[in-house]
Formats: sequence, structure tokens, C-alpha cells
Amino acid sequence: MQDLPIYKAGFIRQGKEAIFAGNRRHFYTYELEGNKLVKQGAIFGHHDESDLSNLVISPGSKYFAFACKQSGYILVMGQDSKKLLFDLKMNGTCQAVAFSPDEKYLWSVGDEAEIYQWDLTTRRCVQKVQDEGGFNTTKLAVSPNGTLLATGSKMGTVNLF
Repeated sequence: MQDLPIYKAGFIRQGKEAIFAGNRRHFYTYELEGNKLVKQGAIFGHHDESDLSNLVISPGSKYFAFACKQSGYILVMGQDSKKLLFDLKMNGTCQAVAFSPDEKYLWSVGDEAEIYQWDLTTRRCVQKVQDEGGFNTTKLAVSPNGTLLATGSKMGTVNLF
């Protein structure tokens, strides 16, 4: 992939395809069974997003998302269609996102150290929590059973919710 330095990769569609993303407006998918590489063009409706390097794949087979750091948008994509299903908008930047194991919720955090909980059915923010002591929170993780949320910052602070 000469036109895409790969920053993030993973498997979608229950391991049937691989996805590759980088600091460009496009990404690639690779169908393992058919040995087919497909360049996915710029995301319709988001021509201003030039960096899709922050890729997160949901644990099920519905979604993957791009956290657009500068604009605060979260672009939620369909694993089957590879198209934009909807977007979510934070105040400020978006540093990291994480899906719940059941794919009902998505959490996001930005430069203001405020954690958003999004309901993916209604596409609304249902809760905001301040990441106390979190300065420049850059990582989020959800436990496999969905009961814990962990945040990590550049300062080395880890918080559990």
C-alpha cells in the first residue's frame, strides 16, 4: 500500500477481513477468503477529515470507528458496508474511543478529560464524567464483561470507573 502508511490494523466481519488505516483520508480492507484488497475512498460527508489513523473496532461484528482528534468527530462505520452509519460530535478534540462488549455503547474522551458515554441506538450522549486527575487522557479500555472502564494519560495516570 504505497499510498498509506499503516498506523492501525485489525480484523472485522468476524475475522473474514482485515482493515488498515493511516494518516490519510482513505483506508483499505483486505478480504482474506477472496484475496482481494480494496481501497475505501474518503468518507462521504466528512471531507475535512484528513487523518483516519485512530481506528477502533467493536468487539462484535457491527461497527468500527475513527476518532478524529482535531475535530472531535467520531465516525461510526458499518463493518459490512464500510460506509459511514452516523457520526458523533464531542466538545473539543477526541483522543480515544472504546466500544462496550455488547456494542450498545461507545465511550470517548478528549483534551478536556471529560468522558462521554454514547448510546449507539439513540446516537445521543447519555452521560459525561470528568476523568479526575486525568491530564491529556489518551487511552480508553472497557473490560471484557463491560463493568469497568479504564483511562490512561500521558502523565501516567490510570483511572478505573
